[in-house]
Amino acid sequence: MFTGIVTGQGTVTARTPDPDRGVEQFTFSAPQHLAGLRLGASIAVDGVCVSAVETDGEHITVELIAETLRRTTLGLRQPGDRVNLERCLPAGERLDGHVVQGHVDGTAELIDRDPADGRHRFRVPAQLAEYLAEKGSVAVDGVSLTISAVSEPQQEQAWFEVGLIPTTLTETTLGLRHLGDTVNIEVDVLAKYAHRMLQRQSVAQPRSPEAAAQKAAEAMRGLRVPASQTAFDRAVVLDPVGVAVQQLRRGKPVVVVDDADRENEGDLIFAAAHATPELMGFTIRHSSGVVCVPMSGERARYLRLPAMVDANEDPKGTAYTISCDAAPERFAGFTTGVSAADRSTTARILADPAAEPADLSRPGHMFPLVAQAGGVRERAGHTEAAVDLCRLASVPPVGVIAELAHDDGSMMRLPALRDFADQHGLALIAIDDLQAYLDQGPSAAPGHTPGDTPGHAPAHGAAPADSAAPAGAGAHTPSSREQTADDGQRALPVAGVVPGPVVRLPTDYGVFSAQVWVEEATGHEHMLIEAAAPAGDPAKGANGAGTGGPLIRIHSECVTGDVFGSRRCDCGTQLVAALEIIQRDGGRLLYLR
Repeated sequence: MFTGIVTGQGTVTARTPDPDRGVEQFTFSAPQHLAGLRLGASIAVDGVCVSAVETDGEHITVELIAETLRRTTLGLRQPGDRVNLERCLPAGERLDGHVVQGHVDGTAELIDRDPADGRHRFRVPAQLAEYLAEKGSVAVDGVSLTISAVSEPQQEQAWFEVGLIPTTLTETTLGLRHLGDTVNIEVDVLAKYAHRMLQRQSVAQPRSPEAAAQKAAEAMRGLRVPASQTAFDRAVVLDPVGVAVQQLRRGKPVVVVDDADRENEGDLIFAAAHATPELMGFTIRHSSGVVCVPMSGERARYLRLPAMVDANEDPKGTAYTISCDAAPERFAGFTTGVSAADRSTTARILADPAAEPADLSRPGHMFPLVAQAGGVRERAGHTEAAVDLCRLASVPPVGVIAELAHDDGSMMRLPALRDFADQHGLALIAIDDLQAYLDQGPSAAPGHTPGDTPGHAPAHGAAPADSAAPAGAGAHTPSSREQTADDGQRALPVAGVVPGPVVRLPTDYGVFSAQVWVEEATGHEHMLIEAAAPAGDPAKGANGAGTGGPLIRIHSECVTGDVFGSRRCDCGTQLVAALEIIQRDGGRLLYLR
């Protein structure tokens, strides 16, 4: 935590990209700011909280990821530029400014100033303006300031004003800013929490005992009428979520409808790992033709699929990444990328745990989407529904979605969605039912029928046992990386895990290499920590004896022991001992979460 009371200025001295590790080393001078600064300690640079990975005299080196460079002004800073500095607030010290986290929310542009009275006006994105209030607090390039005026809500251009005294202009870099310059902005964290709580209260719908009883009875029958149904509509019945999960697991698409007050649309959804030319062609024929591929943020980052735009103006916040195709030079028979066969290949590559960023070309004809980490319980969108359904179906959590449309191009809605689902033998579910299903906990997850193994597909070309979808819609085509057994069946895949970049991790026990691995099926993140063996003795063990291999420690997460040093267990002690031994003799620690 910081206060926004800048304690000095530094000068950028070097920027060194490290594309293999996905970071850039950012070095700056920090006079009188290194006393007691340990590796890994935090310091705010122009309001951005960063961690020291190396110190040399009065210079500090930190590592910046692409998102930090893109979303803050640190990506614009060059050697010779001045930056504001502040060490983190020690426990028990006086809070002179306001609570600043060092988590920059966005950037603003200096559009006007009056040297006579110190007034400075900044233009801000509309999504940040709602957190700014007259006499409230804001951090500008890490400087705690009081807002003197804000734009009216109906104004097309959002702005705020602050008054800067001569001392602030002299002691911080704000005195160096010119009209048109960009600055980092962090809004008041209390305003963000208050806004979030008001949002949740506004969408909470009190449920009468009668309505609750009716919903429970419908759930027991396994069928439900959508809440958006009016008395004048023909009755539409929704299917149980468990039926949709089973169909998705067997390679069939399902239809998912959202709330009438949101987009009121139905999407065809299936697992990207099960994409076939037939299924993709079916999807294109019955949709707008725009086919998207929802996935987790970790998956998108690993495949090097950055956000399509820096400032997302989509009303629903749909998180598009840059479009892509499978790389033609790596996949035989791949043509322009727009055909059903090409698009199904791209979908399977996006879901393949063994895929690499080089397997894709950018831009292309498929549109990946990033799902919120909390799934439909965080954002009630089709993007999140696709990822949640894939996880429930025990397939790689990458889906394919497309908005269903009539032949005239208009969007298909209830009750036409029910007719479409019945015509093609597909389950029709609602996102709010999926939310309720997930809220029931792990016991709600569908069990496997005898002989049904998660991720195991039928023989190549064979339709699923219960297939009622269009010809080929449920059939499975192996991905470019799948292995086929002698009997023609696809071999059981290894459980999918996606590695993140390897980063340098300075600790109290030494410097390690760290890498996060994400389980495709669950989204769980585990950390692999490694230290090199002593030079010339790669097989040396903890007691100096040769082991024939590196030391391995598997440690299960224990918050009370690892973080708080609980004396009711020895987890924290074991973790410390393992890190010390691995740092001394080399080896790896797998931290399971």
